[in-house]
Amino acid sequence: MNQEFVPFEESLELKEMGFDELCFGYYSDGQITNVDLNWVSTSINPPTLIDGGFYTMKNSDTTNELNCTAPIYPQVFKWFMETHKIDSAVMEKKFVIESDMDLPKWFNGFKNYDETKLGCLRQLIKKVKKNG
Repeated sequence: MNQEFVPFEESLELKEMGFDELCFGYYSDGQITNVDLNWVSTSINPPTLIDGGFYTMKNSDTTNELNCTAPIYPQVFKWFMETHKIDSAVMEKKFVIESDMDLPKWFNGFKNYDETKLGCLRQLIKKVKKNG
């Protein structure tokens, strides 16, 4: 199930880029942890209870710069679309990125879906950082 979560390095970059959405998991010292009532930390605010009994947190809930939320890929792709107006679509071994300013650009040559979605995320991060 961990392959559904964005890796630590990219999650930390997203935090630096302003990603502050509610997430079901978080990274503490690079290790993924689910958000529940059993965690103990002095640098993280208490988690938020949402409908359905799930606990969540945001990047703004932590004061430790090495802690960050662990979003899932669809959540991040939606954030790029809503916040940066960049659409993306991930297929098994290729993906496409499109924005209002650019024509669609295809990327291929990936071995599997997990590698492809990570490649897409890295391109989205690169694109936003480049266009600042």
